[in-house]
Amino acid sequence: MHRLPDLRRKTRASKSTAVGALVVLIAAAGFAEVASAIAPDPPGESTLPERRTPPVLVQALRPADLPEDPSAFTTVIEMEKYQGEAKSVAEILDESVGVQVRRFGGRGDRAEISIRGSTSSQVVVLLDGVRLNTAQTGSVDLSTLPVELLDRIEISRGGGSVQTGSDAIGGVVNLVTRRPGGTPRTTASFSAESFGTFGGSATHSGKWRDIETSLGYSGYHTDGDWDFHSARRETDVGVIESSGPYERVNNESEAHSVLLSLARDLGGWGRISVRDSFLYDSSGRPGPDWLIFGELRGQSLTAHQRRTRNVASAVLDAAGLFDSPVGGSLQVFHRYDRSRFKDSEPPFLEEIDSDNRNHSVGTRLNTDGKWSLGPTEHALSLGGEFRWDLLHAKNAPDYDRRTIGVFLQDEIGVWDRRLRLIPALRMDDTEGFDTEWLPRLGVIVRVFPWFVIKGNVERSYRVPNFDELYFDEGAIRGNPNLKPEEAFNADVGFELGLDAWGPLETGWIEFALFHNDIDESILFQLVGGRVVAATNTGPARIDGLELAGGFRLFGWLGFSGNWTLMDPRYKASGNQLPGRARSEYLLRLELGPPSRVVRLVAERVYTSEIPVTSTGGTSISARAIYGLSLGIDIAQLPFVGEHVPGSELLLSFAVKNLTDRSVRDAAFFPQPGRTFAFTLNWEL
Repeated sequence: MHRLPDLRRKTRASKSTAVGALVVLIAAAGFAEVASAIAPDPPGESTLPERRTPPVLVQALRPADLPEDPSAFTTVIEMEKYQGEAKSVAEILDESVGVQVRRFGGRGDRAEISIRGSTSSQVVVLLDGVRLNTAQTGSVDLSTLPVELLDRIEISRGGGSVQTGSDAIGGVVNLVTRRPGGTPRTTASFSAESFGTFGGSATHSGKWRDIETSLGYSGYHTDGDWDFHSARRETDVGVIESSGPYERVNNESEAHSVLLSLARDLGGWGRISVRDSFLYDSSGRPGPDWLIFGELRGQSLTAHQRRTRNVASAVLDAAGLFDSPVGGSLQVFHRYDRSRFKDSEPPFLEEIDSDNRNHSVGTRLNTDGKWSLGPTEHALSLGGEFRWDLLHAKNAPDYDRRTIGVFLQDEIGVWDRRLRLIPALRMDDTEGFDTEWLPRLGVIVRVFPWFVIKGNVERSYRVPNFDELYFDEGAIRGNPNLKPEEAFNADVGFELGLDAWGPLETGWIEFALFHNDIDESILFQLVGGRVVAATNTGPARIDGLELAGGFRLFGWLGFSGNWTLMDPRYKASGNQLPGRARSEYLLRLELGPPSRVVRLVAERVYTSEIPVTSTGGTSISARAIYGLSLGIDIAQLPFVGEHVPGSELLLSFAVKNLTDRSVRDAAFFPQPGRTFAFTLNWEL
């Protein structure tokens, strides 16, 4: 069972703004936009050097189809759309419809994803198709994912077990790193934030002989020395009001990430690519606000964690082999994770000194082909996967297991693909457990070119992780007799897209209803005396709806928003599942010209009450958080831009948690209040 420690040093961060200079720059940029529209340069003449103008990015979050899972409700997030907003991967994911992120602190502290009310272990997180979920804990810490080295994030909501096997009860997240490319491109960034936080990154992609390359680095350091107020808590015996401020101690953190990608075209054989992603981080872990009155509030002064992760993979992509309609891909991978945690003086426990090493080695083979059969069109895919997971833990036995999966899917199109049926079946065999058969049926109806109806029914499951099975540390124990979690997932909804009409440049709406039945849920809970053990808790049900949409007017005004409403409950007691907010919504307003020379973004994120216990006796109060950011591309400014080397020099200023609310997501781990951030992004 992973632990959530914390460490901290006291340093005050300076907070300053250059409001007057920004106003002058905005006025100059706006004047330049209007002037260029009224009096464009004569043919053959230009007042500025030719530059690569960024594309018009309409919305930050928008639905999209994935070829391997076309009927799923999917959101694709392009990282470039958040450039200059000083957001982490966890913050970006939390703004997607159907997704909630539980954060256990600030920068560098643990963050876990939930999709449609799932646990973090019920969401598969992939890095370029390689599973990041370890067999030990089953979940992924989102704070270890460097946003600067990603191109995009693909989120599939609903069961994804046919494609990925065990654990995809809530959905699948695929993180796509920066691609190697033939056109040279170099970027660099620097950021400075409140609480002694500094970061930087550098990337380069290009071509060396016949090999396309991409190399990147991202790193940061934070003192993490913010003040916090205790959370307002609602309990059965009354309300405990917020108090403070208190000092966040033992919370220093730093991380370094490196990415290397190589690719080469093989002519008629296809394309081969090799990727390696390395991470190292080190951080203090102060723990939660324990409601122990005093200056430290129960925070640990001695807990510290160091982590290392390396993900290596090689992929051979083949399309139209030997002039046939058959293609496919072969991937081999190895993932290594090491987590070292030590706390010499933990509260209520003896010294903790753990060192866990996880390996995952495997291969994945996919083949696909398209053809017509009478009035129907078919896109058939067949695949297989083998994975071997190994855990080596200090002062504990080694554990390992093998998993084999085979899946078959057909996409059947009729009436010029106005109707598509996607039947699929997967067989999964995990060592130590019974073979699982996972059927799925997806339906897509294109009523009009701008109106599509989707629906899915499927079965998914999750095998217990090693901690749930074998963990043994004093009063906390695993249970080798656990049964796998089983789930039935269903959803139905529509997507509506609007083209340009009058002042409307574009617009879209997505709506979905979903239902999840989960049996044999696994939780660590008190089983007698002071012993906490993993147990199958029986059935749970999650019903909900997702609504998202956006539009852009006059090329200058963009709006997007989403709302997720859920009713997650235990079937036996009717109590709400802990750790899930029933309602969450995002409102996002973007203002600026199509060239993005100036862009102002304002956001409001609302989260309803979050129950902390399974009985609902204690809960975290509802909240609304505001954010604001302003970005100016110096390279496009009149009189100044012509002297700036490169195609972009983006200067940005952001304020997060504008009203300085006391924020909690998980239990009572405090998060920072108002945060100021300055970023500089340069592209050659």
